Amino acid sequence: MGDLSETKLIPQKEAVPGSCSLTVDEACRIVRSGDIILFSGQSWTSLAVTLFCASQWSHIGIVYRPPGEEPLLFESIKTDDDGSPNIDVRTNQHRVGVRLVNLRMLLNTFIGHAIAIRTLMTPTSLDAFDEFDQHMTRTIFKCIEDYGFLPYEERWINFFLARYDFIRLSCSKFDSLFCSELVALCYQKAGLFSGSRSSLQYLPDDFSQVGHVRLSYPLDAAAAIGMLTPTIILSPELFVQLPSKKQIKQVYSSRRDRPGLC
Repeated sequence: MGDLSETKLIPQKEAVPGSCSLTVDEACRIVRSGDIILFSGQSWTSLAVTLFCASQWSHIGIVYRPPGEEPLLFESIKTDDDGSPNIDVRTNQHRVGVRLVNLRMLLNTFIGHAIAIRTLMTPTSLDAFDEFDQHMTRTIFKCIEDYGFLPYEERWINFFLARYDFIRLSCSKFDSLFCSELVALCYQKAGLFSGSRSSLQYLPDDFSQVGHVRLSYPLDAAAAIGMLTPTIILSPELFVQLPSKKQIKQVYSSRRDRPGLC
Protein backbone atom coordinates (compact mmCIF):
# COMPACT_ATOMS: atom_id res chain seq x y z
CA MET A 1 0.00 0.00 0.00
CA GLY A 2 1.27 3.47 -0.85
CA ASP A 3 2.49 5.87 1.79
CA LEU A 4 -0.20 8.47 2.45
CA SER A 5 1.71 10.28 5.17
CA GLU A 6 2.72 13.09 2.80
CA THR A 7 -0.86 13.74 1.71
CA LYS A 8 -3.61 15.63 3.50
CA LEU A 9 -5.55 12.41 3.98
CA ILE A 10 -3.74 11.40 7.17
CA PRO A 11 -4.51 13.26 10.42
CA GLN A 12 -1.64 15.55 11.35
CA LYS A 13 -1.08 16.08 15.07
CA GLU A 14 0.98 19.19 14.56
CA ALA A 15 -1.91 20.83 12.73
CA VAL A 16 -4.08 20.69 15.84
CA PRO A 17 -3.65 23.74 18.12
CA GLY A 18 -2.84 22.68 21.65
CA SER A 19 -2.91 19.00 20.72
CA CYS A 20 -1.85 16.45 23.29
CA SER A 21 -0.88 12.82 23.21
CA LEU A 22 -2.60 10.42 25.60
CA THR A 23 -1.42 7.00 26.66
CA VAL A 24 -3.91 4.16 26.36
CA ASP A 25 -4.32 4.14 30.15
CA GLU A 26 -5.03 7.87 30.19
CA ALA A 27 -7.50 7.54 27.33
CA CYS A 28 -9.39 4.73 29.06
CA ARG A 29 -9.46 6.73 32.29
CA ILE A 30 -11.03 9.88 30.86
CA VAL A 31 -13.64 8.54 28.42
CA ARG A 32 -17.31 8.33 29.29
CA SER A 33 -20.42 7.12 27.52
CA GLY A 34 -21.04 9.09 24.33
CA ASP A 35 -17.43 10.09 23.66
CA ILE A 36 -16.26 9.21 20.16
CA ILE A 37 -13.09 7.51 18.96
CA LEU A 38 -11.75 8.32 15.48
CA PHE A 39 -9.40 5.94 13.65
CA SER A 40 -7.17 6.37 10.62
CA GLY A 41 -6.41 2.81 9.56
CA GLN A 42 -4.08 1.37 6.94
CA SER A 43 -6.04 -1.66 5.71
CA TRP A 44 -7.45 -1.77 2.18
CA THR A 45 -10.93 -1.11 3.58
CA SER A 46 -9.63 1.94 5.45
CA LEU A 47 -7.89 3.18 2.31
CA ALA A 48 -11.10 2.80 0.29
CA VAL A 49 -13.07 4.81 2.88
CA THR A 50 -10.35 7.47 3.05
CA LEU A 51 -10.23 7.94 -0.73
CA PHE A 52 -13.96 7.65 -1.47
CA CYS A 53 -14.97 9.98 1.36
CA ALA A 54 -11.98 12.36 0.98
CA SER A 55 -11.66 11.88 4.72
CA GLN A 56 -8.75 11.94 7.14
CA TRP A 57 -10.56 9.41 9.32
CA SER A 58 -11.59 5.98 8.07
CA HIS A 59 -13.53 4.66 11.08
CA ILE A 60 -15.41 5.85 14.15
CA GLY A 61 -16.96 4.26 17.23
CA ILE A 62 -18.80 5.48 20.32
CA VAL A 63 -17.85 4.76 23.93
CA TYR A 64 -20.17 2.88 26.26
CA ARG A 65 -19.05 2.94 29.88
CA PRO A 66 -21.27 1.47 32.62
CA PRO A 67 -20.60 3.00 36.06
CA GLY A 68 -17.41 1.68 37.64
CA GLU A 69 -16.50 -0.53 34.68
CA GLU A 70 -13.92 -0.54 31.90
CA PRO A 71 -14.92 1.41 28.76
CA LEU A 72 -16.25 -0.47 25.75
CA LEU A 73 -16.48 0.63 22.13
CA PHE A 74 -19.74 0.28 20.23
CA GLU A 75 -18.88 0.14 16.54
CA SER A 76 -19.71 -1.38 13.17
CA ILE A 77 -16.94 -2.96 11.10
CA LYS A 78 -16.80 -4.49 7.62
CA THR A 79 -14.02 -7.03 8.18
CA ASP A 80 -12.32 -8.65 11.14
CA ASP A 81 -9.05 -10.53 11.47
CA ASP A 82 -9.54 -13.97 13.01
CA GLY A 83 -6.21 -13.59 14.77
CA SER A 84 -7.22 -10.35 16.44
CA PRO A 85 -7.89 -10.33 20.20
CA ASN A 86 -10.77 -7.90 19.64
CA ILE A 87 -13.96 -9.87 20.07
CA ASP A 88 -17.54 -9.03 20.90
CA VAL A 89 -17.70 -9.03 24.71
CA ARG A 90 -21.29 -10.32 24.70
CA THR A 91 -20.58 -13.46 22.70
CA ASN A 92 -16.81 -13.83 23.25
CA GLN A 93 -16.57 -14.42 19.50
CA HIS A 94 -15.37 -12.58 16.42
CA ARG A 95 -18.05 -10.86 14.41
CA VAL A 96 -18.41 -8.29 11.66
CA GLY A 97 -21.10 -5.67 11.60
CA VAL A 98 -22.18 -4.00 14.83
CA ARG A 99 -20.23 -5.19 17.83
CA LEU A 100 -19.19 -4.23 21.37
CA VAL A 101 -15.48 -4.59 22.18
CA ASN A 102 -13.09 -3.81 25.00
CA LEU A 103 -11.72 -0.33 24.26
CA ARG A 104 -8.38 -0.84 26.01
CA MET A 105 -7.72 -4.01 24.02
CA LEU A 106 -8.65 -2.29 20.77
CA LEU A 107 -6.36 0.69 21.39
CA ASN A 108 -3.51 -1.61 22.40
CA THR A 109 -3.71 -3.61 19.16
CA PHE A 110 -4.60 -0.93 16.61
CA ILE A 111 -2.46 -0.93 13.47
CA GLY A 112 -2.80 2.31 11.56
CA HIS A 113 -1.90 5.97 11.25
CA ALA A 114 -3.72 7.71 14.11
CA ILE A 115 -6.36 7.48 16.85
CA ALA A 116 -8.10 10.47 18.38
CA ILE A 117 -10.75 10.94 21.06
CA ARG A 118 -13.36 13.67 21.18
CA THR A 119 -15.09 13.88 24.54
CA LEU A 120 -18.48 15.38 25.26
CA MET A 121 -18.10 18.57 27.28
CA THR A 122 -20.43 21.10 28.90
CA PRO A 123 -19.83 24.48 30.54
CA THR A 124 -22.66 23.83 32.98
CA SER A 125 -22.39 22.40 36.50
CA LEU A 126 -20.84 19.03 37.32
CA ASP A 127 -24.18 17.85 38.70
CA ALA A 128 -25.83 18.59 35.36
CA PHE A 129 -23.08 16.77 33.51
CA ASP A 130 -23.42 13.73 35.79
CA GLU A 131 -27.11 13.61 34.87
CA PHE A 132 -26.18 13.90 31.20
CA ASP A 133 -23.61 11.11 31.59
CA GLN A 134 -26.28 8.84 33.03
CA HIS A 135 -28.60 9.81 30.17
CA MET A 136 -25.94 8.89 27.58
CA THR A 137 -25.18 5.58 29.30
CA ARG A 138 -28.88 4.64 29.29
CA THR A 139 -29.31 5.73 25.68
CA ILE A 140 -26.33 3.79 24.34
CA PHE A 141 -27.35 0.72 26.34
CA LYS A 142 -30.75 0.89 24.64
CA CYS A 143 -29.06 1.27 21.23
CA ILE A 144 -26.92 -1.78 22.00
CA GLU A 145 -30.10 -3.72 22.77
CA ASP A 146 -31.86 -2.51 19.61
CA TYR A 147 -29.04 -2.46 17.04
CA GLY A 148 -26.19 -4.41 18.63
CA PHE A 149 -26.28 -7.41 16.28
CA LEU A 150 -27.05 -5.76 12.95
CA PRO A 151 -24.83 -6.51 9.92
CA TYR A 152 -22.53 -3.97 8.29
CA GLU A 153 -24.09 -1.84 5.56
CA GLU A 154 -23.29 -3.32 2.13
CA ARG A 155 -25.55 -1.22 -0.13
CA TRP A 156 -23.30 1.13 -2.09
CA ILE A 157 -26.15 3.53 -2.77
CA ASN A 158 -26.19 4.34 0.94
CA PHE A 159 -22.48 5.19 0.94
CA PHE A 160 -23.13 7.42 -2.07
CA LEU A 161 -25.94 9.20 -0.22
CA ALA A 162 -23.69 9.67 2.81
CA ARG A 163 -20.84 11.03 0.68
CA TYR A 164 -23.00 13.38 -1.39
CA ASP A 165 -25.64 14.62 1.01
CA PHE A 166 -27.34 17.08 -1.34
CA ILE A 167 -30.43 14.87 -1.05
CA ARG A 168 -31.79 15.20 2.46
CA LEU A 169 -33.32 12.06 3.93
CA SER A 170 -35.65 12.19 6.92
CA CYS A 171 -35.30 8.58 8.00
CA SER A 172 -33.19 5.48 7.63
CA LYS A 173 -34.02 1.80 7.35
CA PHE A 174 -32.20 0.33 10.32
CA ASP A 175 -31.50 -3.19 9.06
CA SER A 176 -27.73 -2.64 8.62
CA LEU A 177 -25.37 0.12 9.70
CA PHE A 178 -21.93 1.46 8.83
CA CYS A 179 -19.73 3.01 11.50
CA SER A 180 -20.60 6.71 11.36
CA GLU A 181 -24.27 5.92 10.79
CA LEU A 182 -24.26 3.99 14.07
CA VAL A 183 -22.67 6.89 15.98
CA ALA A 184 -25.09 9.39 14.45
CA LEU A 185 -28.01 7.13 15.35
CA CYS A 186 -26.86 7.00 18.99
CA TYR A 187 -26.59 10.79 19.09
CA GLN A 188 -30.03 11.16 17.55
CA LYS A 189 -31.56 8.81 20.11
CA ALA A 190 -29.85 10.84 22.85
CA GLY A 191 -31.37 14.07 21.55
CA LEU A 192 -28.03 15.62 20.59
CA PHE A 193 -29.00 16.29 16.97
CA SER A 194 -31.75 18.68 15.99
CA GLY A 195 -33.39 18.70 12.59
CA SER A 196 -34.41 15.86 10.29
CA ARG A 197 -31.08 14.87 8.75
CA SER A 198 -30.82 11.10 8.50
CA SER A 199 -28.19 9.22 10.49
CA LEU A 200 -27.30 7.64 7.15
CA GLN A 201 -25.82 10.91 5.94
CA TYR A 202 -22.91 11.21 8.35
CA LEU A 203 -19.31 10.20 7.67
CA PRO A 204 -16.41 9.78 10.15
CA ASP A 205 -14.95 13.15 9.12
CA ASP A 206 -18.22 14.88 10.05
CA PHE A 207 -17.37 14.12 13.69
CA SER A 208 -13.78 15.42 13.41
CA GLN A 209 -12.54 18.93 14.13
CA VAL A 210 -12.95 19.84 10.47
CA GLY A 211 -16.46 18.39 10.38
CA HIS A 212 -19.76 20.19 10.74
CA VAL A 213 -21.41 18.26 13.57
CA ARG A 214 -23.07 20.63 16.02
CA LEU A 215 -24.67 19.33 19.19
CA SER A 216 -27.47 20.76 21.30
CA TYR A 217 -29.01 19.49 24.48
CA PRO A 218 -31.05 21.31 27.17
CA LEU A 219 -29.05 20.97 30.36
CA ASP A 220 -29.95 24.22 32.09
CA ALA A 221 -32.87 26.37 33.13
CA ALA A 222 -33.35 27.66 29.59
CA ALA A 223 -34.93 24.32 28.70
CA ALA A 224 -37.75 25.03 31.14
CA ILE A 225 -38.93 27.97 29.04
CA GLY A 226 -38.59 26.17 25.74
CA MET A 227 -35.13 27.37 24.74
CA LEU A 228 -32.85 24.73 23.27
CA THR A 229 -29.46 25.95 24.46
CA PRO A 230 -26.33 24.42 22.91
CA THR A 231 -24.64 23.39 26.14
CA ILE A 232 -22.90 20.25 24.86
CA ILE A 233 -19.82 20.37 22.65
CA LEU A 234 -17.19 17.93 21.44
CA SER A 235 -13.66 18.53 22.68
CA PRO A 236 -10.71 19.08 20.34
CA GLU A 237 -9.14 15.90 19.01
CA LEU A 238 -7.03 14.24 21.71
CA PHE A 239 -4.57 11.92 20.02
CA VAL A 240 -3.76 8.53 21.54
CA GLN A 241 -0.23 7.17 21.42
CA LEU A 242 -0.08 4.30 18.95
CA PRO A 243 1.26 0.98 20.23
CA SER A 244 4.58 -0.32 18.91
CA LYS A 245 4.76 -3.55 16.93
CA LYS A 246 6.37 -5.20 19.95
CA GLN A 247 3.51 -4.12 22.22
CA ILE A 248 0.93 -5.39 19.73
CA LYS A 249 2.70 -8.74 19.49
CA GLN A 250 2.72 -9.05 23.30
CA VAL A 251 -1.03 -8.34 23.51
CA TYR A 252 -1.77 -10.90 20.79
CA SER A 253 0.33 -13.48 22.63
CA SER A 254 -1.45 -12.69 25.88
CA ARG A 255 -4.78 -13.21 24.17
CA ARG A 256 -3.76 -16.69 22.98
CA ASP A 257 -2.60 -17.59 26.47
CA ARG A 258 -5.81 -16.33 28.11
CA PRO A 259 -8.74 -17.20 25.82
CA GLY A 260 -11.30 -15.87 28.27
CA LEU A 261 -9.95 -12.33 28.16
CA CYS A 262 -12.25 -9.70 26.74
